Amino acid sequence: MTANMYRVGDYVYFETTSTSPYQIRRIEELNKTASGNVEAKVMCFYRRRDLPSQLIQLADKHQCALDESNGSPIPETGSRADQLSPKQRHQMRHRELFLSRQVETLPATHIRGKCSVTLFNETEALTSYLNKDDMFFYCLVFDPTQKTLLADKGEIRVGSRYQCDVPPMLREGDSDERELTELETLVWTPEHNLSDRQIDQFLVVSRSVGTFARALDCSSSVKQPSLHMSAAAASRDITLFHAMDTLHRHGYNLSSALCSLVPSSGPVLCRDEMEEWSASEANLFEEALDKYGKDFNDIRQDFLPWKTLKNIIEYYYMWKTTDRYVQQKRVKAVEAESKLKQVYIPNYNKPNPAALNNNKGVVNGSSNGSSDPAVSLGGKACESCNGALDESNGSPIPETGSRADQLSPKQRHQMRHRELFLSRQVETLPATHIRGKCSVTLFNETEALTSYLNKDDMFFYCLVFDPTQKTLLADKGEIRVGSRYQCDVPPMLREGDSDERELTELETLVWTPEHNLSDRQIDQFLVVSRSVGTFARALDCSSSVKQPSLHMSAAAASRDITLFHAMDTLHRHGYNLSSALCSLVPSSGPVLCRDEMEEWSASEANLFEEALDKYGKDFNDIRQDFLPWKTLKNIIEYYYMWKTTDRYVQQKRVKAVEAESKLKQVYIPNYNKPNPAALNNNKGVVNGSSNGSSDPAVSLGGKACESCNVTVSNQWYAWGPSHMQCRLCQSCWQYWKKYGGLKVATRFGDGDFENGGKKKSGSDIDEERLPGMSHRPHRCNIGGCGKEFKLKAHLGRHYATAHGIVVRSGSPRPIMKTRTAFYLFTTPITRISRRLCRHIMRPRHAARAPFFAINIQAVKQECSIQMAGKT
Repeated sequence: MTANMYRVGDYVYFETTSTSPYQIRRIEELNKTASGNVEAKVMCFYRRRDLPSQLIQLADKHQCALDESNGSPIPETGSRADQLSPKQRHQMRHRELFLSRQVETLPATHIRGKCSVTLFNETEALTSYLNKDDMFFYCLVFDPTQKTLLADKGEIRVGSRYQCDVPPMLREGDSDERELTELETLVWTPEHNLSDRQIDQFLVVSRSVGTFARALDCSSSVKQPSLHMSAAAASRDITLFHAMDTLHRHGYNLSSALCSLVPSSGPVLCRDEMEEWSASEANLFEEALDKYGKDFNDIRQDFLPWKTLKNIIEYYYMWKTTDRYVQQKRVKAVEAESKLKQVYIPNYNKPNPAALNNNKGVVNGSSNGSSDPAVSLGGKACESCNGALDESNGSPIPETGSRADQLSPKQRHQMRHRELFLSRQVETLPATHIRGKCSVTLFNETEALTSYLNKDDMFFYCLVFDPTQKTLLADKGEIRVGSRYQCDVPPMLREGDSDERELTELETLVWTPEHNLSDRQIDQFLVVSRSVGTFARALDCSSSVKQPSLHMSAAAASRDITLFHAMDTLHRHGYNLSSALCSLVPSSGPVLCRDEMEEWSASEANLFEEALDKYGKDFNDIRQDFLPWKTLKNIIEYYYMWKTTDRYVQQKRVKAVEAESKLKQVYIPNYNKPNPAALNNNKGVVNGSSNGSSDPAVSLGGKACESCNVTVSNQWYAWGPSHMQCRLCQSCWQYWKKYGGLKVATRFGDGDFENGGKKKSGSDIDEERLPGMSHRPHRCNIGGCGKEFKLKAHLGRHYATAHGIVVRSGSPRPIMKTRTAFYLFTTPITRISRRLCRHIMRPRHAARAPFFAINIQAVKQECSIQMAGKT
């Protein structure tokens, strides 16, 4: 029962066709459709056999480069290769997978079991993957869309920017020379002459002043028209803290403290984050909290950059006391009822169409220790294992325990079956196609290679494959070094030396409080600047068409771009109001300041939303593929302004509706339909078997398994082209379905019959050439440069950033988009009609009005009349 329960996060086997190896996927969501079926949204993992040949070669080069530093997951030479036999190295490739960001939707009924996929551990023994069934590993990320293969690794950030400088510990007898008053601030002391009653009375007065101040404040009275709501807001902690701080600053003198609560400008109004935040900011916060949880740094960076971390954290704990938080808890509880936490899928016991008829030549007993009878196939051995049994107790590849052991050719062959290639491609598949769980991990350079072969359903990946672009890249970045990426740090000044730099060249003063203007005058100038902006929009044709409403124009003129320009103008004119006002209305007309929300056209806005839906917040890709005429600054600025519009709110509602049909997990019963590859096992059955099984062992007329060459098996399956009549035993068939290859390299390679039997590049049959493969660096061909890069993707990025050109594969020349050539051939009658019917065609008028059609019928009729009787 537990083995058939599938949850979100499980690695499973999916069966797409009965004759192909299982697909390894990770369950991301379990959704129940309207028809009652369960679908699984899964993350894709790729094997080596799923990648194009050129990417397999790239993966092998990547492994050779890693092997030089003893980091290759499947080494061919070196110290890490000595611990694996050729057979183990072959099988380790079957355990390697390639992670991808691609998501598919599959029917849960196609699940065929569970497996384990882990990131390759460099410190683990290589044979640990081989000693466990259904155990896979990964170390590279494959992008099927971009056809890239990259290493998915982070970096350890070191330095004073990330770690604090810890001062040395004081020794015994040493004194702390720091000034404690600089480290601590006294905000309250019990040593005063006031009683608790007097303090409580002062706090009541402060709350009363706060309530009256809200009655005078327009925004507060609109938000909180009720007296009870205003009084409750004035009784919050911010008012009490301000009152106690005021009392402390005035030496606990009640008269002086009371006067400070009502200055000449009006009653003091203290508002906390619950009142300071607008409704749109509150909605942004709730959206960010739903996306990032309590990761306040990411919330501030991506949603509320104008808020400080203190503001966001303070607002969060106040928000948890509101009705909005209670309502969200209720909504989430209702949504959780429609999502499945887990799903049960019974074992798949239907016969495989590739299974052979196991009723010929059944012998008494079998030698594999199984409870099922062994079946002979007419003396023909399995193509993978040739009938050889493992010497370990049930483990296909036992753990050697020594890192000096060498992978055998068979292990190297099987390791290719464990290798997947990650992709960013996302698919939607029915959950009924799940055939089990598996494990896919990023390849760990320090882990033993055999650890992938020793575990069933274990795969790994280290490269990223893009099926659209047919590229294979290592999911690794590069460290950019040089003055273009790092600043030149001047030497530290010694004691007594003066800084000879001109500070005015390093910094630009944009505002100073040292002027003779009052705040009232500055506010008046800002109001005038907004008025000028509104009038300028009335004179501007494009603005008046886009925003015909006066309220919309006034709101656009009140945006930050207008205020920033007004304050900058005031500063440039030495805070002279008359001079600054004149500069707002030059001879060319009133100054019009527009930001990105006004500059972008409707078609550009639609392109941006389409790109955002495809690439997310990858602004570099958005600019490159959709909006190349926009700068990165324009796109990012427009994005944060677009998030405040109704279009963004509508998209949020649509996504909320889509989220209602998503499940957390799903139960899929075992798939027990007969496989079309299963052969009829009704010939030649004999009594008993030597493996202790109650099922008869079946022989197929002396024909052995194409993999292991055994002649008896519990079930036989047809494999390969029908005219070759190849057969696989039950054990090799299960291995073929899970790992996509045979246990031992055969004359058919990994059985890639779909490609005409042609061996894939990177196959381990010609393993002799693999150790000799060396990584040739990619060099820049631009004169005077000559930089070298390990990956071609890095070279392409170097061409784009350093030389400003985009190169195609294998050539540094710019990509020129060719246009289809055409030739417009006019007939003689057409050329004659231009002269005879000039009064009808009126070519000068047609040139000025290209959208008015010319009466072709009248031209033809007039031309035929004038041409009548002429040759």
